[in-house]
Amino acid sequence: EWYALQRWGADYWQEFKEPKIIFNETSKEFHAFFDESGLYPNKTLFILIAPQPKPLLAVLLSRTLDWLFRHEFPSWGDPWKGGRVQFRGDRMATVPIPDFLPKVEQNLTKLVDQILAAKKRDPDADTTAWEREIDRLIYKLYDLTPDEIKLMEESARR
Repeated sequence: EWYALQRWGADYWQEFKEPKIIFNETSKEFHAFFDESGLYPNKTLFILIAPQPKPLLAVLLSRTLDWLFRHEFPSWGDPWKGGRVQFRGDRMATVPIPDFLPKVEQNLTKLVDQILAAKKRDPDADTTAWEREIDRLIYKLYDLTPDEIKLMEESARR
């Protein structure tokens, strides 16, 4: 038990022991990772606890959400030209997360597991093919049109 959390009467300290997504508050792009080791991050990091955190992580790291973050979240400077986006908890709470059908949830979890395993073996491993497959699944989840997909793909190249 972390003393500072107990001292201020926080009733969520047990959640740090759960599998969770940890993400930073401000950066050029959304950075997040999956933690199952019980890390206690510092004050510039946030945690997300979810029943199925891996499919949620896939959505949050997708091209679709990158586009949303850069268009809807406050930033320091132009987020398309090196500006820093603010991923504050109050903003993250507004992100529309679609319901997952069991098959989609399984596919996303499998892809995230493949990426995590590859990166564990070699941090420089090329996981682009799996990331693109995640993007395709996410496009379907959000029911995006071909024109909307094209806009996101072109924006991501900038």
